[in-house]
Amino acid sequence: MEKNNIVEWDNRYTVGIQLIDDQHKELLRLINCFYLGCINGEENTKSQLRLSAHGLVGYIKYHFATEEQFLERIKYPDRAAHKRQHDEFIRETLERAEHFDRSRAASPKNFVRYIRNWILAHITLIDKKYATYIYFINGQINAAGRELYEVPAMWRAGPQAFIGSKGIETPSEIFLG
Repeated sequence: MEKNNIVEWDNRYTVGIQLIDDQHKELLRLINCFYLGCINGEENTKSQLRLSAHGLVGYIKYHFATEEQFLERIKYPDRAAHKRQHDEFIRETLERAEHFDRSRAASPKNFVRYIRNWILAHITLIDKKYATYIYFINGQINAAGRELYEVPAMWRAGPQAFIGSKGIETPSEIFLG
């Protein structure tokens, strides 16, 4: 781990979908940037930190929208509950960002730790469920009993492989094998 980072990417956070993994990596980078601002004395500028917090939340919203659109496209059965978790996290995070100067518990450092802990738990416990679902349906469609799903080449190509004129495009091989 880099000296002052609060979190580093680890392969245990990989869901096997390049677009989502890339966004998760960017999210962790932004969390580290916010944290570095806190420990480098920018904590004294509460209004600047509030602004930075809203920028971080803006990227989180972007990522959640991407993920939710993807889950809709693949008809993930638990997508409504997944979205509710996202919505509740955004509501709570925005509320915490507004209260930096009102209590010690709402300090910027505690705020960024809250975001880090929630995001990492969400990736490892919740996002991994839809990754497993994708592996399962792809395996069921391709051949019962064959070895588990391998990430299609299109998914390894990066975010541009998913984004089309109508937003995120789900590779046809997920359904057609």
